[in-house]
Amino acid sequence: MKYFELMFNYEKYDGATCLMTKDIQGINQYIFDEGKKIDKWQDFSFYYNPDEANEFIDYQGNELGWFIISSRFKKIIEDLGSEGVQFLPIKIINEKDNSVNTDYFVVNFISHIEGAFDFTNSLYVGEKPTKDKIAFEPARFYAIRENSIKNYHVFKLKECPMPFFISEILKKTIEKNNIKGCSFKKTISL
Repeated sequence: MKYFELMFNYEKYDGATCLMTKDIQGINQYIFDEGKKIDKWQDFSFYYNPDEANEFIDYQGNELGWFIISSRFKKIIEDLGSEGVQFLPIKIINEKDNSVNTDYFVVNFISHIEGAFDFTNSLYVGEKPTKDKIAFEPARFYAIRENSIKNYHVFKLKECPMPFFISEILKKTIEKNNIKGCSFKKTISL
């Protein structure tokens, strides 16, 4: 099976609502890179200015780089099998009239796949990671060992916890259902 890095499509959805926070409420911005279940999730809010943009798309851009998706996108992931992920509800508040949108979730990857990242065939911009050093630098492209993925359709790699990856099946389902906000970068599948 082929796999793709899933990214927010800034070129096509530059005018879409970008969510901002007023207070991160003591949460570590990188908590979703840790690969741990969050048992106590507090009421978390993002804000937007409707004068700047108000198009709510399915993969929502935000200043924290979190994987925020609509309930429609969430259902697609759940229907394919959401093993290894946790969906945490958020509120999106209109700064002008204080109306609240509760249709969005942060995706928390509670199990990062270990051993699927191919160190040799991935091409890095900066320093190449090693088995002892986690990669926080983006890659030009990632090489993934297919047999390590099993039946995951959305996942993170333990050795590279920043990017999100999806299966070709999920990519086709996203396209078929016109899920907005996504951009795909093909990986090398080994």
